[in-house]
Order: sequence, then structure tokens, then C-alpha cells
Amino acid sequence: MSNAFISPPEETNGSAFVPDDRWELVERLSSSSTFQKAYRLRRFFLHVAQCALANKPEDATEQQIGIHVFGRTPGYNPNEDNIVRSHARLLRLKLEHYFANEGKADPYIISIPKGQYLPVFEARESSTVSPRQAVSDAAAPNRRVLIHALAALTLIFACTTFLTGGLWLRARAEEHPDQPASFNAFWNSFLAAGSSTLIVASDHTYGLLQEAARRDIPLSRYLASSYSQDAGRIARNSGLPGLAAEFNYLRLNGFDDVSDTLRLGRVDQLRRADVGVRFARDCNLRDMASGNLIVIGSHHTNPWAELFERDLNFTYKFDYGLMKNYCLNRSPRKGEAATYPPAGFSGEQDAYGTVAVVRASSGRRVLLIGGTSMAGAEMAAEFITNPSACARFLDGLPRTPGGGPEPFEVLLRGMCVAGQQAGAPVVVAWRSAPARSTWP
Repeated sequence: MSNAFISPPEETNGSAFVPDDRWELVERLSSSSTFQKAYRLRRFFLHVAQCALANKPEDATEQQIGIHVFGRTPGYNPNEDNIVRSHARLLRLKLEHYFANEGKADPYIISIPKGQYLPVFEARESSTVSPRQAVSDAAAPNRRVLIHALAALTLIFACTTFLTGGLWLRARAEEHPDQPASFNAFWNSFLAAGSSTLIVASDHTYGLLQEAARRDIPLSRYLASSYSQDAGRIARNSGLPGLAAEFNYLRLNGFDDVSDTLRLGRVDQLRRADVGVRFARDCNLRDMASGNLIVIGSHHTNPWAELFERDLNFTYKFDYGLMKNYCLNRSPRKGEAATYPPAGFSGEQDAYGTVAVVRASSGRRVLLIGGTSMAGAEMAAEFITNPSACARFLDGLPRTPGGGPEPFEVLLRGMCVAGQQAGAPVVVAWRSAPARSTWP
């Protein structure tokens, strides 16, 4: 099928098309390593390049591209199916990558301006830096690129600091090796069940899309093949693309995930283990069923928490009327409240966080760190990674035959000032968690 897309255009303005160095560049680019594993983008590029060189702009509309490249039926509605727009964004990035690397010596630069799908061929000047590149370097980055960069850097910062900072952190730990026995027993027992541990970071784009839709999007929908279309529809209906184009494709991650990951990096047992960090959208069910897990965030921003929160007493509910996240106490005991409201963003208020450890039926351990706000989640992460903060609580837990604590869940409260943690956490209530989670 690809041969049908590599043949030269037949005519230009009604006359016979004579292949020139522009078409040679198209053939060379489409066969480069840039498109080696991107068959759909290659088809997309060849189709619109043919349209440009044959002077057939009518065949390079969004609907025509959807029909001829992506196999959509004639008359389909591009407003409900954004496959062309999403691939156009990727194609623009591929072209920029090619001309900055493999094609930096090519006589032309091919680009697809935003707002259209017809490529533009620009002659490259003899200078080592093209006029297009010079303008691009001098211009301030647009908001979409900034958000992408910040989101990516957030995860990169978390991962690289966690991994490369280990030697420095280990040196400090060796200077002060004394830690409470209950703290060491907890982390030793957590890691004993598996040879690897995966930290799953939140997807804040998912949280914002739910707030825009004013309803929960369950994990089953998050994993469905139609999720990107559903998310795109929600984004368009709520005006989110006005904040950032193709908002639903952003990979936003909160700074609380970064700080929580850094706190986990202080734990000596984790630094010595096989630990990975992964964005929620990059995980699958197979990841959830192999090795130990640390899930950061409640199910409002991390859909994977849904698998395990259903087994717990302390869980979370997002109120779309008030736009606030609440901690629910499913079976209140004497002196306990049924709900614990979140912290606000002004004045001094309480923040709530939870730490829960459950054991899957396979014997794997799962650690859940959540909160009613970023301050609540940070407080929970600080609690379970700080030996002096949690030792007294861990000392009072029932023990397994191996010496580690039985699975548990604990609700914490701390002072929050202007949305930031400002006080040491206090244990509000705790429960023994189910000995076995319903998830494998």
C-alpha cells in the first residue's frame, strides 16, 4: 500500500509534473529513520506533500486527509474525530526533528504551518543555521510548548533526582545509620514480596478533564481505546484548548508528585531496590499485576488508585459542585467524622492525607499515598518516609510472622497555610487493611 503514496504527483496547474529536488527530498525524508516506525505519519506526510506539489489544496483538507490517509468514511465529522489534528501535531514535530538532525544539510526545509495541512517548502540559505531556525530560536516559545516542557521536566526531574541523587543520599544515610527498628521492618517487609517496585505518578490532565466534565471518568474508560476521543470532546466543550491547544494530549504532572518521589528517595531500602517511575497514562494492567507498587494520588488524579481504594475504609470523593476533594470514612467509629473536608487556599486550615498498605493475592505489596489536596498528599509522603514521624505509629501495629507490620491504612491531619503544609501530621484514625486485596 505504501507504494501508492510514493509515486510522484501527476500534474501541477494542469500540466505534467516534472520531478525536482523538492520531490527527491520528500522521498528521502519519508524513507529516513525519522519515519521508520511511524507508518501512519509517513502516509500523512506523503499525501499532503503530493497535494502541495501537484497544487491540489482541496485534497489536503482535514476531512480528505481523514478519508484518504486514515480510512474514515466519506462524510465523517472531523469535529467529533480529531485523528487528523492529533497526527498533524506529531508530524510537525517529526519534521522539525528531521531538519534539525538528519536533514540539516538539505536544500529545503519542509514545514506545515499551524491552521493548515499543506506543507510549505522553504529554500535553506547557505548559513549553517536556517532563517526558520533563527526565527524559531529568537521567538518566545508558545504556551503549549511551555506546558509540554514543564510537564516533561517535572517527571524527568523526579526520575533523575530519584535515581542519580542516590549516591549523595546514601552517603548521608551511612553517616546516620541508626533508624527505628519498626521503620526498617516496615520497608524491609514492603520490598520483600517482589524484586521490583514501580512508582506510578499522577495524571493531572485526567483530573482537570473530569472537573471540566463535572463527573468521574472511571479507570475502565481511561483504558478504553476511545478515551482520547472522549477527552478531546470534553476539552473542546469546556474551552480548554483556549488554554493550550490539544489540551487532552498534555501530560501534566503536579509538583507534589515530584516532592513525594524525592521523599521516597530518602528511604535506604528503596534506593537499593529495583525501582522505576512511570506516568499513569503509560501504565497498563500488566504493570499493576507484577512487582510492588507505590501509587501517588487519589483516584481523582491517578485512576490506578481505583483498583485498591475500593478495599479501604478511608477513600476519596470529589465534589464537582464545590470543586473539592473529600476524604470519606466508610465506617466511622466513636469520635470519628464521616467526611473530612479538604484544605483551602487561604488562611490556616486542616489538610488530610492517607497512607495505606495492601497486599495483593499474589503477595505483592501496594503502597497508596493520597490526600484531599497537594499539601495532604505531601504530608502523607513525609509521614511514611520520615523515621521519626511514623515510628511511634508503626510501633503500635500488629506484626506479621516475618516481623513487619500487618497491612494498614492511616488518616492524617496537618496544618495547611495557603495550600502548603505547615505542621507535623497527627494520626486521626487508622484501620487494619484487608489481608488480601481483591485485585490480583
